Amino acid sequence: MHYRSLFGLFAACALLAAPPAVAADGDVGGGGSTPDQIAAAYDPTADYQAGADAYATGNFAAAAKAFRKIVAAVPKNPQANYLLGASLMAQGDYARAVKPFETALRYDEKMIDARRDLGIAQATLGKTEKATEQLAALKALQEACGGICANSAKIADGIARIEAAIAAGPQAQGWVEPEIRLA
Repeated sequence: MHYRSLFGLFAACALLAAPPAVAADGDVGGGGSTPDQIAAAYDPTADYQAGADAYATGNFAAAAKAFRKIVAAVPKNPQANYLLGASLMAQGDYARAVKPFETALRYDEKMIDARRDLGIAQATLGKTEKATEQLAALKALQEACGGICANSAKIADGIARIEAAIAAGPQAQGWVEPEIRLA
């Protein structure tokens, strides 16, 4: 399974749901605007599309830059944080990918992709105990699922990938392509 299939679903639902706030005079912030007014006026559509396009063409640095802008405007959005982490991981920057994955999980603890990739990143960085925590969390989801929920195969795949990363040891994996499918 690829992240690209989830990419459009996550971002479209979470990031593009609300239209930008624009004052009656057409002002969208700046000058004396408060951070809340600027964030309310921000429309992530262009950055999302830029990130999606960059990711699809393998320009992961540009994708990370676009998703970083979205995270700066909506820091509690789990999907935006996840996509930033995935873009960093695709560049092989496991250390910097950890924080966005952790943030995504702080706001959506059942986000399978973020949990899987966080476990892989931690295993690759030699943080076996932390990777094992992510593995345990996915196994708990699997047990609750009982093998019959819609995400059963995805959970099993995440478990297998973290187990493989732990077995491979620190940095043994090299670059692992995150599985994001772009809409």
